[in-house]
Amino acid sequence: MQRPRSRRLHRKPQALEWINADSDRSALLVEAIRTLEAGYGGEFSGFVDFAPAEYRFNGEQSGGYVILSARNTGSVRAHVQLIPGDWKDFELKVSADISDLVLLISENHLTNFDFENAKSQEEFGEAVEAAVNDTSSERKERLKNANPEPKKEWRKVAVYVRNPDVVAEVLHRAKGDCEKCGERAPFVKRSDGKPYLEVHHKIQLSDGGDDTVENAVALCPNCHRKEHFG
Repeated sequence: MQRPRSRRLHRKPQALEWINADSDRSALLVEAIRTLEAGYGGEFSGFVDFAPAEYRFNGEQSGGYVILSARNTGSVRAHVQLIPGDWKDFELKVSADISDLVLLISENHLTNFDFENAKSQEEFGEAVEAAVNDTSSERKERLKNANPEPKKEWRKVAVYVRNPDVVAEVLHRAKGDCEKCGERAPFVKRSDGKPYLEVHHKIQLSDGGDDTVENAVALCPNCHRKEHFG
């Protein structure tokens, strides 16, 4: 199991020893830390040298919010400060319980980090990866019946829910070469070894452009930036 990227763990030998001793037992703690870590940048966020391991999140503006305390059973106790003097306790037993914790944090505005937006980006990336692993004929069959007008979902702002098959099919068409300058993709992705290109809409979705293969092009990062800022 990959250890959490959390600050100061190497300075907390008891916590580090507990995490390394049993990866199954510490898995839920690590997953919860990774989920919340992006939303908290406070100076005092990090591990506390208790055994079992404990991690405290400290918001940049409003102080301490969340304390995650590991159990030897593998569960995690979440102690959440909603407002000064008002705390709520969660017992995390499975991964799904982390979603309830994130919902509590978001609903009470405990951090200005948009967990929903981060989640939507992650889900879209996973959807694109799944579409890439399908055959071109499978994607084209779905694209025949796909609505070219992208669906909107209202969160904090309106975001366009892009069709992952469009991205996958454009990347398949490009075969690793930038469709603007003709050069090979500048590198391959560490995650899957595929050439890295970015899919750009010729007419932006926000300007009424369709989310279709015909309205999209695979670009190297330089050409993509040039399309936006050149």
